[in-house]
Amino acid sequence: NDWGLLFDFSRDLQFLTGLFKFWLVYTIYRAIELFVRGNDTEIFGPSWRAMIRRVYLNRYFPINIIHLFLVLKVLLVVHAVIKQHIPLINPTLADQALLWLDTVLHVGINPALWSIENLNLPLISSYIDQSYVSWYYVKLPVILVFFVIENQRLSQRFFFALFGLWVLGGMSAVLIPSLGPIYVWPEWFSSLEIPLARTLQARLWDGHLELLKDPTGFISYSYEGIAAFPSLHVGVVALYAFFLWELNWFWGLVGALYTAVILVGSVFLGWHYAVDGYWCILLAWLLYRTSRRIVADPK
Repeated sequence: NDWGLLFDFSRDLQFLTGLFKFWLVYTIYRAIELFVRGNDTEIFGPSWRAMIRRVYLNRYFPINIIHLFLVLKVLLVVHAVIKQHIPLINPTLADQALLWLDTVLHVGINPALWSIENLNLPLISSYIDQSYVSWYYVKLPVILVFFVIENQRLSQRFFFALFGLWVLGGMSAVLIPSLGPIYVWPEWFSSLEIPLARTLQARLWDGHLELLKDPTGFISYSYEGIAAFPSLHVGVVALYAFFLWELNWFWGLVGALYTAVILVGSVFLGWHYAVDGYWCILLAWLLYRTSRRIVADPK
């Protein structure tokens, strides 16, 4: 029953429609860019048309799109199913150890309590609450960028690193299972006004309890389960920042700043320990560097 998610195509049409729309916008942007730079004397000139034929109107581009889409779908479904079943695979929780490591790394300071003491102001908590959830809207445009860019080597590196991050991150979650501070020490976060986080946290907790109550009858949801370590939420946006920097330093800087907000927000909202984010940022960096070696530029 869990693997029925593979055949749930309710969101796939939206993704593919969004991909097509983004491709149209991107190609129009490239036409304007080529015109402004003087490569073409008119919009949609010969340089632009040659680029379209070379990059997109060939037999490889649609095959690559289908291949990437199918791999991404299978990977995310498998990750969601396994993550929701971690309590059955490895029920030993590492929350106490992760909290200890957090405190050691921060010279005796508990990052969660520190963030609550210093950031618990209405405007700041509301901003963090909304920014953290906005991750779900940010990740799609970035993925679409690397679907359609002309630099196919950079695209291949990006997807190699992204797929690797989900695989290794999922393995880490199974090896070091944890719930996260909000579920182990909810009293720490009782004073926070974070309605978006609380709604999602409650929904995930209900799913967690449903699994424990009836493991054999449990059917996985399309959203992920509970696992604090590692923070793929942080790791994915860090990976985006590394690759966006290669495209444009400004968007790379925006990605880096957003990663910092998500890292702090993951601790402040109780989703993660700080070490969860540190590990996934390191993992994202290692995969980014590895991708440059595996898919090297021609000499």
